[in-house]
Amino acid sequence: MEEKNVNQTAPEQAKASTNTDTNPLNIDTVETPACNAVPTVAVSERKLKRIGKMTTKTVAYTSVMTALVFVGTIIGYSSDAFYFNLGDSVILICAALFNPVSAMLAGGLGAFFGDLTVYPATMVFTLIIKSVEGLLAGILFTLINKWYDKKIASADKQNKKENKRLYALKIVFSCLASLLSVTVMMLGYFMCQTLFYGTLSAALVALPFDFAQGAISLAIANLALYALKLDGFRFKLKIKL
Repeated sequence: MEEKNVNQTAPEQAKASTNTDTNPLNIDTVETPACNAVPTVAVSERKLKRIGKMTTKTVAYTSVMTALVFVGTIIGYSSDAFYFNLGDSVILICAALFNPVSAMLAGGLGAFFGDLTVYPATMVFTLIIKSVEGLLAGILFTLINKWYDKKIASADKQNKKENKRLYALKIVFSCLASLLSVTVMMLGYFMCQTLFYGTLSAALVALPFDFAQGAISLAIANLALYALKLDGFRFKLKIKL
């Protein structure tokens, strides 16, 4: 035995020494090919990069729309009996172009800071009411846009009559979605005014003015979206619903 160990070649001694050092307990190990982990890491990095890009874009768009809602809220027509602003119109446009969360944040925060500047007494109520209005409008417009995109993609591009019919239906659905959203806004302010004035009859006096605010906002938003073709920016900005 001693003679065999003496005559053992150097490579064999090195191999034996390595096996003894790295696996002293003689536990069997299974090597995992390194190539299996590379595609997973690469896909994950691409996905994270894409999500990060979309998140940054969404935050930027939401911030811009919040600023526009703020400006639209503080700029308007005011008299002793009536006050109108463009805030609701901007909220509806934001809901049609972006996603429900962006519309909710832009509507709530933009109108909140607008009320903080113009009439702070209602700013907390406005934050809740406009957030709900933006969220509801965003959900409805998202459903409308998805329905229209699916229909127009499967429609015959040469059939102009059918394409016009689909576009007209989209406008009708958008007007109905806007009407429902501003109705929620009106009901919210009606409850707010009931608390402020203390009586239901006093709140009813202000209801027609809220109706006028909603009706004018609805008309301006849909004219801007479809007559001025602002709806087309949804594709130029590559916004995913």
